[in-house]
Amino acid sequence: MSKVAITGNASGTGTLTIAAPNTNTDRTLTLPDEAGTVLTTTSGVAKTGDTMTGNLTVDGSVVVNGATTNSNANWGYYINPKSGGAVGDFTLTDPTGNFGRLNIDGSGRVTMPYQPAFNAYISSATNIASSWQEVVYNNICYNNGSHYNTSNGRFTAPVSGYYFFSYALTFTSADGDGTIGVFINSSYDGTSSVSQISQPTTGAPHHGRGGSGLIYLSAGDYASVWNYNTDTRQTRSGNPRGGFIAGYLVG
Repeated sequence: MSKVAITGNASGTGTLTIAAPNTNTDRTLTLPDEAGTVLTTTSGVAKTGDTMTGNLTVDGSVVVNGATTNSNANWGYYINPKSGGAVGDFTLTDPTGNFGRLNIDGSGRVTMPYQPAFNAYISSATNIASSWQEVVYNNICYNNGSHYNTSNGRFTAPVSGYYFFSYALTFTSADGDGTIGVFINSSYDGTSSVSQISQPTTGAPHHGRGGSGLIYLSAGDYASVWNYNTDTRQTRSGNPRGGFIAGYLVG
């Protein structure tokens, strides 16, 4: 038969009292078969120097005060109260302690500062050939994540997901029949087109065409605008500019 021993502390002077509750029910307290410290309602858990392992299931509300960072790059993301934010704000923190990967304020509004997004435009007169041509929008308004390349007009997907694009071209003179669209990996044969649209000539100056749409890109795929003219035309060089492209990761 195992035994229970209560050992006093030679340095202490207080008296430890075990008091019974006001109950009419017989109860048994079973001690775990391991060494450790008994927690009380005031001792709490995970204080400085404490370690918790395994899964923690919480039934009810959780209140988090203060902020915690950890430099262990093997850890996953974790939630912290938003630094400098209002009551109810919190942020998703990366393994190296960088705040703001994803933010939710007290009103439930979500912002994602690192979400890939860009907007570029044509800043000077550009000749668009009388054939299929990849369009280069050479000036950046913003380029969050630097995934759009102003040298070749291509947006390269950093992660797999759905992306939204909007795009347009404006010419200095009336244009003949033409087609414009966003294509994946330069497949402009019509089989990999997205939001491709054909427009007849209007006979009016400053003819333009454009479109928008949602596409799926695998990580590493690139998307760019391709245009087809029946004859060579030049884009506008002044305001409004000769065209723009904008896009962002939806999810």
